[in-house]
Amino acid sequence: MTLALDPTTMPPALEGWLAAHTALRRDAVALRRAVDALAPTDSDGAAHLAEAFALTSRMLHEHHVTEDELVFPELIARSPAFAGAVMTMSLEHVDLDGLVDDISRALAVLTANTSRNAEVHARLTHKVELFETIVQLHLEVEEEHALPLMMRCFTTEELDAIGDQHLVRGAAYIDEMIPWVASALPTELVTQMLAAMPPMVQENYSRWALAFQHTYAPMLATPAHAVAA
Repeated sequence: MTLALDPTTMPPALEGWLAAHTALRRDAVALRRAVDALAPTDSDGAAHLAEAFALTSRMLHEHHVTEDELVFPELIARSPAFAGAVMTMSLEHVDLDGLVDDISRALAVLTANTSRNAEVHARLTHKVELFETIVQLHLEVEEEHALPLMMRCFTTEELDAIGDQHLVRGAAYIDEMIPWVASALPTELVTQMLAAMPPMVQENYSRWALAFQHTYAPMLATPAHAVAA
């Protein structure tokens, strides 16, 4: 969708939130294309793809938990009319969690290379197509309803505080989270983002980025430019 908001006036915390959306959209498309390219009997390929998708699922979980626990309740408190939209988005979070579990189980079966591989691969193909569709629709709803309200209801300082809490809650995955979000940003914005990060992040970013690229590579069953399209 095309946002009706000027990104140059957007607080940095919301730029990061939208960068996560870009990364999730990319991952949903990449997963579907990787599964299409995966032979049902390719157990090694399934194992590597399962590891890459596990990274996506961790990032999706952290994103949803931050929204469900730190953002949406406060938006309802400040704008009660938002409650209906929150219920819709929260239910979609549950639907996506269920699909993540289904996809992870199917990849585990393909990794084991059983006699059911052809049947499981066909089911997996359907699940990843559904995952892509729901991710796209869900993020559009968030950007249409939640984003303008966040800009209206929260000060820049409050948004920064939510961003800080998000990083603290996801501290166990910060070595994945930072390069994952950065991978969805233009180079100049990555430079700006890192400049505002603690020295520990700046010192370790290159190593983290290489590890992320290694883990994520199995999702890129097609050229990177095609996945980003």
